Amino acid sequence: MQRRAIEFHDSDILFARFEGPDLRLRLCAYVHVSEGEPGRDSGTGWMQDLDFILHGAHVEVAAPEGKLALSHGRLTIGDRVLEGLVPLPFEGAGPVRLDLEGIG
Repeated sequence: MQRRAIEFHDSDILFARFEGPDLRLRLCAYVHVSEGEPGRDSGTGWMQDLDFILHGAHVEVAAPEGKLALSHGRLTIGDRVLEGLVPLPFEGAGPVRLDLEGIG
């Protein structure tokens, strides 16, 4: 069975914008596909545009205008921490914190 995951460190933020109380974060994301563990075991990869939609979001530090290359990311949902990788498909509920580090 093939498993897929977004690797933050090879992805770019294309834009971040509020749509009412929700934040839409568009990534040109590097998606790694592997028969084993994405990000760890060999496989293939490609770039894919995708959206993170965070309901009722609060932004502590705004993303700069234009594209931003990412060096690292962490997604925390409740007690679950996803360090550097987010499995696909993914849907989560509860308190969320998304920390992204850019290059430049």
